[in-house]
Amino acid sequence: MSQTVLETATPHASRDCGATLPASCRVCGAAAIHSLGELEFHKGHAARIYHCDACGCRFSPHNPSFYQELHSQPRSSYVRYRGLADRCRELFSNGDLQSLCTLLCEVPKYRMVIEALANLPPGSKVLEIGCARGFLTSYFILGGWRALGVDVSAEAIASAGRDFGDQFALPGSDRIGKMAPYDAIFHVGTIGCVEQPVQMNRALLALLKPGGVLVFNAPNVDACVLRGQWWLDSATPPDLVTLFKPGVWSRLFKGDFEVIEAVDPEATHRNLQLRLRRLFLRVWQPPEPVEVSESATVRLRQPTLLGRAWNLWERLVVRAALITNLADRVPKLPCEFGLFVTIRRNAVGVGSER
Repeated sequence: MSQTVLETATPHASRDCGATLPASCRVCGAAAIHSLGELEFHKGHAARIYHCDACGCRFSPHNPSFYQELHSQPRSSYVRYRGLADRCRELFSNGDLQSLCTLLCEVPKYRMVIEALANLPPGSKVLEIGCARGFLTSYFILGGWRALGVDVSAEAIASAGRDFGDQFALPGSDRIGKMAPYDAIFHVGTIGCVEQPVQMNRALLALLKPGGVLVFNAPNVDACVLRGQWWLDSATPPDLVTLFKPGVWSRLFKGDFEVIEAVDPEATHRNLQLRLRRLFLRVWQPPEPVEVSESATVRLRQPTLLGRAWNLWERLVVRAALITNLADRVPKLPCEFGLFVTIRRNAVGVGSER
């Protein structure tokens, strides 16, 4: 079964910018797809964006070798993983489970996993897919769970092993199958980065005990709220390659599993900014393309004189709304990675392949 996880999580490299229309939607398999156009967030990595009219999801070509490149560059956008892993390593070494929990719970997607698995007794078997440098898995190791972390980056796995012990593996390792069945499997920031997201989740569900849960977060296409916005600013192709529509997981797995989807709202300050921009029909501007080796810093396009005036006015309005508590009355938009999904395996089976 570990080979199945490997095949669904890392295949089909594509360095083509996507000029040829794919045969079907990566998520639902429908042929009702069209191209929105081409974007280039990382220099030399232009990506064509496709939208599915059937399920509402959005996707771009996949290049699995790109993740190793991001992990190996000290100033890439993955630098955030290094910093968090360093802080977690210190707490882990001191045996400070509570402080480790507090630190991780500052990030909503990590808090979602920790809270979802809070009732699992120590000794339960848990598997993290896409563990990066192992900081979230480290919480479960320190808490007494039988935990295994898996990632496609050999460098990330080596770092996790040095910091948190020999409980990490690459896809394809026989350790994945030998530890099965699991009480819980989770992945955060991963489902939008694989070629076959639905097949991957089905393979993971097959590794669960009856009654076991699969917990993950997914990038939310509804967070593309500005006029002309095709993609998310904070994670870009060929790193993130699929955006999901809320409700799609319930439709794809209905009848076979118990599926719960929740949409996390945008933070108050950011919500106000986006609401103002939507109200005044501001057009989305993608950031300037950057070298992969320097992608830790997003380079925004230089604003025009009118743009600078808008930015000043926006800051003043947002500050006033926060001071007067009017911000709390503004309806919340969805945050970019706040589509939280829990799928529970029933006692009958894992369902048929679509």
